[in-house]
Amino acid sequence: MCKTTHLEFEAAFRLSLFLQREFGLSPGGAHADLDGDVLTVQMMNALTPIGLVVSQSPDGAAALKGVYTILYEINRNKMERLISRIAGVPVDDSRMQIDVENAGVLICFHLRRTQSHDTA
Repeated sequence: MCKTTHLEFEAAFRLSLFLQREFGLSPGGAHADLDGDVLTVQMMNALTPIGLVVSQSPDGAAALKGVYTILYEINRNKMERLISRIAGVPVDDSRMQIDVENAGVLICFHLRRTQSHDTA
């Protein structure tokens, strides 16, 4: 059985609130996993009802992904700062994926390696 760390719990909770406030999404669930220096936050059942309807066609799905990509780019620095505060280390990079088939949002944050991990 995997034990959820405080970092994973806090990241999932805070990012879920952020997406609700800034993107208008209301995730039905959130889960985070820390694997080395990569924190992955998955939001389940996150798309709005209208988003689910629009995403039924290929053109609608592409348009929906485009809208959320723009929202992500506008809010990227805020999300990275939020995760950085929670993790206690800077975020070097992040990326987002929208899974229209499963109404999910996946965001990966690459945390800065600590000096103990760096090889000089």
